[in-house]
Amino acid sequence: MADKRSHLSARVRGLRVSINHFRVLLAGDAFAFVSLALLVIIIGIAVIGPAYMSDFATALDLSLRNAPPFTDENGWLFWLGADALGRPLIARLIVAAQPTLLIATSAVIAAMLAGGILGLAAGYFGGLADNVIMRMADVLMSFPSLLLAIFALYVLGPSIPAVVIVLGITRMPIYIRVARAESLSIREQLFIESARAAGARRRRIIGVHITPLILPTLLTVATLDFANVMLAESALSFLGLGIQPPELSWGLMVAAGRDYLTSAWWVSLWPGFAILLTALSANLVSNWLRIAMDPRLRWRLERRWGDSDVE
Repeated sequence: MADKRSHLSARVRGLRVSINHFRVLLAGDAFAFVSLALLVIIIGIAVIGPAYMSDFATALDLSLRNAPPFTDENGWLFWLGADALGRPLIARLIVAAQPTLLIATSAVIAAMLAGGILGLAAGYFGGLADNVIMRMADVLMSFPSLLLAIFALYVLGPSIPAVVIVLGITRMPIYIRVARAESLSIREQLFIESARAAGARRRRIIGVHITPLILPTLLTVATLDFANVMLAESALSFLGLGIQPPELSWGLMVAAGRDYLTSAWWVSLWPGFAILLTALSANLVSNWLRIAMDPRLRWRLERRWGDSDVE
């Protein structure tokens, strides 16, 4: 019992050190701290907001068509203005956040899992598997991803599952190449040879020794790729090949306001600004993750606080 308590106490202390270390690294980059806070707020709004704002986002009031922003006479919901059917832009921005982030997150996770598995298999096994997988990745990369997505969605028809599948497939080659390069380097390390000599099976070597070392790099790439996928989804919705009404997304809102750019610029401005803010925050957080997870670069974040603050 005493051994279990001491082991649990040691794990708790280790968790406290890890949390403190994370805090120090995050405090070492003010832009990353603000970006992470913004992402948390945006994700919280996307998760909770639609339950309270769905009715307001679809309520029509033609007397408030293209109502201008920054006026208090129509209530706080119209503080950012209204669209061509008199619907408050604040409510529509909140409701549109959920599909936009859900599609981008789902496509990135699907691409990371599928591309990571294929790249790991190509790098570890080599031979025929490597040739087939990498030639498939080369074929996908030979086409512009947005053009390939437009063609595929034109054939499949616009829908949320189709958008997720198409964007996931177009982003797969990035993760295939990253996972392959990492696994090629790791499989020649001495500890892998020791595991083979000890009789470890391939499944154990891949799952226990190689995958945990590749995963941080894939997560960093996924964080950076999230912004690209969200911009691609917004572009597809803007072109009419993404989410279709009555569903909402930020890209669809930008498209809805393009006919009023000279008379009601705010209809397209606010969803465009939401896309810009989310993409920029994701890029800054991914850059921080890349530095924080690289021992050779981590000192840039720790130098302001010193080693005593980490312990």
